Amino acid sequence: MRLSLLILSACSAVTVALAELTPETLRCEYAVNPCGIDTSTPRLSWTLRAEKRNQIQSAYQVLVAATEEDLTQERNLLWDTGKTSSSQNVHIVYAGVPLASGSHGYWKVRVWDKQGTPSAWSATAQWHVALMSATDWKAKWIGPQDSETPTWSDFTLAATLELKKDAAGILFRMADANNGYMWQINTALGPDLLLRPHVCRNGAWSMLPAKSLRPFIPAADDKKPHRLEIEARGTKICTRIDGQLVDERTDATFASGTIGFRASDKESFTIDNLVATDARGNVLLKDDFGSGTQSFPKAKVEKGQMEVASTALLYRPPLSKDCPRLRKTFTLNKPIRRATASVCGLGFYELYLNGQKAGDRILAPANTPYSQRLLFDTIDATALVKQGDNAIGLWLAPGYSDDYSKWGWKWEDGKRAIAQLDVVYADGTTAQVVTDGSWLCGPSPLSFTSLYDGEVFDAGAETPGWDTAPFRGEGWKPVRELSPTSARFAPNIMPPVRVMTTIRPISVNEPQPGVFVFDMGQNFAGFVRLRAAGPRGTRIVLHHSELIGDSGMLDPWTNRRAKATDVFVLKGEGREEYQPRFTYHGFRYVEVTGYPGRPTPDDVLGCVVHADVSTAGTLVTSDATLNRIQSNCTWSMRSNFMSIPTDCCMRD
Repeated sequence: MRLSLLILSACSAVTVALAELTPETLRCEYAVNPCGIDTSTPRLSWTLRAEKRNQIQSAYQVLVAATEEDLTQERNLLWDTGKTSSSQNVHIVYAGVPLASGSHGYWKVRVWDKQGTPSAWSATAQWHVALMSATDWKAKWIGPQDSETPTWSDFTLAATLELKKDAAGILFRMADANNGYMWQINTALGPDLLLRPHVCRNGAWSMLPAKSLRPFIPAADDKKPHRLEIEARGTKICTRIDGQLVDERTDATFASGTIGFRASDKESFTIDNLVATDARGNVLLKDDFGSGTQSFPKAKVEKGQMEVASTALLYRPPLSKDCPRLRKTFTLNKPIRRATASVCGLGFYELYLNGQKAGDRILAPANTPYSQRLLFDTIDATALVKQGDNAIGLWLAPGYSDDYSKWGWKWEDGKRAIAQLDVVYADGTTAQVVTDGSWLCGPSPLSFTSLYDGEVFDAGAETPGWDTAPFRGEGWKPVRELSPTSARFAPNIMPPVRVMTTIRPISVNEPQPGVFVFDMGQNFAGFVRLRAAGPRGTRIVLHHSELIGDSGMLDPWTNRRAKATDVFVLKGEGREEYQPRFTYHGFRYVEVTGYPGRPTPDDVLGCVVHADVSTAGTLVTSDATLNRIQSNCTWSMRSNFMSIPTDCCMRD
């Protein structure tokens, strides 16, 4: 007899009990998936969602890996905390494999509730470490060929100098604030009166051999006015005081630059009747410090003399307000896993790759005390690059330039940029694209931009494809490589400034023929996006203000000297759209003139601009007036969150 054994296998669903707590909203250094943290020991946090009341986290486990695949498979981990008994869910300090500059980390967490039941793993979060050391930068600072600073080479500087205390420094052939010569007249080192020539290289001062001036000036005359003359011809530098040749020497350290004056904390002197001429006798600069425009706007002028004390002054003409563009083509020869751009452009910049703007931040970089600290942004550019031919572009603008508030931090130098694109290929190998002398510089449709006065954009001057690989760039010129500033260069970890929302106008009126005034219904900081169609060369002017007068026309009183005016010149190709790039205004009303036809509320859209800070809470009461006051306070704060808090967004 054959016995058959039938074995039946029954499958039954097994339910694994999970914790009543769920970790979510994972943050690293207070941010969700930050790109560009400034520490190698980031602090990790998460929030807890409970299905029932009266729960608490009793333990957690964090896993970190260099790739998402490794984290998913829980292999090659950079850090595994193991089950850690703790109720802490904020500021868990990373203590795994040391993190290098430019490295990427993926992480997840699970928690145990008070019953000791584990949760499922959280969704994966990530971070990217910014370039944290000067040695990480292979890129160079670059800028347009035309220098914003005078490049006088052979010239004569003459001025009446009166020493008040200790020493007086005369600067010349200064390429910038950190590179050039200083001829110092000094009485602070003893009874002798010395000429002490200095050389400043990248902010570091060194001395050339000193020369006694006592044979030419008796001690009783040290504090009297003297006519000083410095003549530079090639490597030969001659110094004369009251017509007498007191020093002649050769030095080839610097060949050209601007002039200026310097006094340290305990030094002071005055300057009068300043004249600078070239080798042919043509006047380069002349100032008697009378009632006219001052050559050194920051200096104090009393009784027709410029006072120099505890400061350094460099002569520069007003900075140009144009917006040049820089570009370079490059090839990536393998499939790409990740591309990260580290970039700074002064005063403002926008980064482009293969025809697309990288990210949606505007008015970058953040405002800082530029002589002390500069911030660069770290941007994930993976989706913007490809295997094969690529192009990278930078659009520069004046930013917080010399026309910005005297109370604010200003970038008072020429436009410049530095960028480094770090690429990781799929096979783990790497490549870099950096700013250097191989880049090209060309013009843009933005002929003028100012934070206070607005922009002038001529769509007819557009050069489509300037940021793509096939673009020819005819007429574009090589850039200049520039020396780094002495300021500390650090990653920006602040929330970027963005267009946060949009507002439709609530009405449009025509108080005078051809003058259209839009009421946005809300005072805010930002600009408007304009749509129009008309003939090539049509010039549309947008003037902004917080107020209107009884006549319905704009009242620009609160703007003070700020023109707050944007100009859009049509190229004459169908329906066109414009919104400013490198300026913003504080306003409720927009006056539009030059519009081809009659604009409607659909042609103007308000763009609300401020730092991307999230709302921490809300307040609603039964009192409409109190609600309106609270709303006004919120709008006022938003309008003044422009990387740093400001006090008013509409004026100088």
